Amino acid sequence: MAYTDYFDEVQSIYIAYYQRPADPAGLRYWAQRLNAEGGNLDAIIDAFSNSPEAKSLYTETDPLKLVDSVYQALFGRPADNGADNFYVKALEAGKFPDGRPATLGRVAIDVLNGARGDDRVAIDNKLKVANDFTQIVDGRPLTDPEFGFDGLAVTYKGDADAAAAREFLKGVTSDPSTVPTQDGVKKVVAEKIADPTDAPVETGKTFTLTAGEDSGAAFTGTAGNDTFNAPVLNVGGTLTQTLQ
Repeated sequence: MAYTDYFDEVQSIYIAYYQRPADPAGLRYWAQRLNAEGGNLDAIIDAFSNSPEAKSLYTETDPLKLVDSVYQALFGRPADNGADNFYVKALEAGKFPDGRPATLGRVAIDVLNGARGDDRVAIDNKLKVANDFTQIVDGRPLTDPEFGFDGLAVTYKGDADAAAAREFLKGVTSDPSTVPTQDGVKKVVAEKIADPTDAPVETGKTFTLTAGEDSGAAFTGTAGNDTFNAPVLNVGGTLTQTLQ
């Protein structure tokens, strides 16, 4: 497998543990690490969860509050069964019933992989939005060989950007109405993440064709996700296609 095959898996870990979309360099780095380990998450999750960001994000020591934070990040709700939650008990014991070490990073992975129903839909929605976010920050699609290297379109670093990204992603749930379009994500990146010195983040425009020849600047597409409407018009009593 190629390291790019692990992008979704690593992005999901960012959502579950860092509660935000991945930065392009981080997504690439951890996907390459995971690929080098043959896809074995156990080989990287402790390093991932011992990062400075993780330590600053999870200062709580109460197992219930820690597990709640993972559930809130993924599903927008507290953990099932409170203090009797399976994962709370695992953290308290320091290991799962099968003997595996129970760290918060490993708990996050288990909660992520065990999601069903609306919880699964919420994760899938967050994953789509997070991937859009990361690609917009990079300025290149995930499939671009240069993705994750220097030359990013938007500056995405520091505590303020991370906090803004978490707040944005928190609003995405299993409800389809909470899932923004790619242009909606671009608007958030432009307003909440981009620095004043970054190049403008272009959103798409909507163009409506006419019965005549449509050309020139008024009909020049942007780098965003443009929409071209081609209505059928009544011209002198004759129905005329505007898309020709």
